[in-house]
Amino acid sequence: MNGLARGFAGAFATLTPSLVTLLCVLIGRMPLGVPHLGTVVPLLPLAAVFFWTVRRPDLLVPGAVFLVGLVDDALGGTPFGLGALELLLVRWLVVTQRRVFLGKPFALMWWGFAVVAPVAVAGAWLAGGIARGAFVPAGPMAVQLVLTLVTFPAVAWLFGRIDQLVTQAR
Repeated sequence: MNGLARGFAGAFATLTPSLVTLLCVLIGRMPLGVPHLGTVVPLLPLAAVFFWTVRRPDLLVPGAVFLVGLVDDALGGTPFGLGALELLLVRWLVVTQRRVFLGKPFALMWWGFAVVAPVAVAGAWLAGGIARGAFVPAGPMAVQLVLTLVTFPAVAWLFGRIDQLVTQAR
């Protein structure tokens, strides 16, 4: 591989976690014409931030997480900055506990996600209600949370494959 191609592959690999997380936002906010579908789509950006922060925190930097969160807020109509703050807090929490997950069975990562995700969702639900000055029904968020927890193994497997492919391409 020549120097230019190697440089491009390295840049792409560096951006992959951020691009995958942004793609998760776009997939979750894609208008499919199904009423209320957005209320039951798994929280893929949350899963992506958790996964990539455990695996590649050097590549999923806080600035990228913040921008992805702002895009999610803008597309989702949530109070601007709320999703960005939620994802940044998840990233910070995972960075502080990352050593617990490294080199351990996947079940421990899934358990960690099952602890962090409800806290993040509940915090966002509460902050969103306060920001709107109105009660927001918790039912749709609870459904989203359960779907997110159930789909996490498949999503993490896919992210892991992407990470392997990018690492091999370098």
